[in-house]
Amino acid sequence: ERLIHQAYHDALTHLPNRLMFAEEFERQVYARDRAGKRAAFLLLGVDRFRVVIESVGHAIGDALLQAVALRLGELLERLRERLHDATLYRMDGDRFAILVPGFATAETPVWLAGQILEDMRQPFHALGREYHLSLSIGVSVYPLDGQAAATLLRDAETAMQRAKNRGGARLESYTRDMNERAAEWLALENELRYAEEHGELRLFYQPQVDIGSGRVIGAEALLRWEHPRLGLLAPSRFLALSEESGLVVTLGEWVLRTACAQAAAADTPATPALAVSVNISARQFAL
Repeated sequence: ERLIHQAYHDALTHLPNRLMFAEEFERQVYARDRAGKRAAFLLLGVDRFRVVIESVGHAIGDALLQAVALRLGELLERLRERLHDATLYRMDGDRFAILVPGFATAETPVWLAGQILEDMRQPFHALGREYHLSLSIGVSVYPLDGQAAATLLRDAETAMQRAKNRGGARLESYTRDMNERAAEWLALENELRYAEEHGELRLFYQPQVDIGSGRVIGAEALLRWEHPRLGLLAPSRFLALSEESGLVVTLGEWVLRTACAQAAAADTPATPALAVSVNISARQFAL
């Protein structure tokens, strides 16, 4: 009995795990589907949890995950009259999930996500210190977004990543074009890895002007990507994926080298040197 319990439950939080979710999905969702009921799947990820681990260590990180699990469980109990058979799971790492089988109205998943986000505003406490955590939530709905547990999980993951990319502490519902965008994002990341090698990176300079005299006193180096298919791309199109993939360090080094070289080349008797400012990622400071 103990081995079976360990197989179906998370050791840290004692919540049902991913394996239990797969079996519960089969039992609860498919059975209710015969009555024409829908089911909602909410995937919850703690925002910037890796930063928390790097700052305070794994012991406090584990204590905070236990506190998040406890708070989510207490919230579901308070809402049990409306949610009935909703179940909380710990999927892996900082990810939790809630399966809501047979919900009554289309607003129910959004309403539940709003309750969770509001509840997370209260601070957590661990070893005498106060911590503020937030969750990004992705929602997928059976059978609209898929009929298999793995499909709904993938769709909710896609939606949750969109929520994180938009700053976190928010809800995103899955839409069919998200997978297309995710595929485009991955392709763009792969192409960005070879942008420097293929000579596609460009620096533009925005002048800094002294208002009193009207004289140009400096410039800010701005990175652009001359994509062979998409044309000239502003940083808003590729800097977020470069941060996530770690490519921002390589790009930052290229910008520094190029800006210094071009500033030095421009330092002639006819054109005195200007101060050039360069934007630096926090990841570069960490190195």
